[in-house]
Amino acid sequence: MSDSSNDKVKNKNDSKDFVKNIKNGLMKEKAVIKSEYIFAIIANLIILYIANNIMNWNLSFISATFSQVLWAFNLAIGSAIIGNILFLFYDPSWFRHLLKVFMNILGLIAVYTFYIIFPLSFSHNLVSLGVIFALIVMMIAFALATAFEVFKIFFEIYQRTKS
Repeated sequence: MSDSSNDKVKNKNDSKDFVKNIKNGLMKEKAVIKSEYIFAIIANLIILYIANNIMNWNLSFISATFSQVLWAFNLAIGSAIIGNILFLFYDPSWFRHLLKVFMNILGLIAVYTFYIIFPLSFSHNLVSLGVIFALIVMMIAFALATAFEVFKIFFEIYQRTKS
């Protein structure tokens, strides 16, 4: 065999190994534990309660503009609750990835809305900068998580068409 043919075979094997490594590493689905969904539902219900009642607690650092971000919180948290309820009853990987994309986008919208309106008023600018930095990190995390879930969807489609 010529060196050119060997290189082609090697490149083909390398691409197969790459796909195999992705499938075995990044794409490996963890075992589904229903209790995780139940815990997520309970945690999100608690967060939903807090978000909708925090204005009544008269906390000094919560400004009146908090009510302007509440719709985004309710939408994101509500979708997470509904998504986790759906996962309890129907949980194929394609459905889970698709719903996670949707939930991540709504989470990103909620954090972005909070960042733009910033309904907090701290006496120290350093605290405000820390919260703003945390919001930026959260937006980046939501964007990356969304991209990763989209990648998983396309990779799963690719795997199904290869079989």
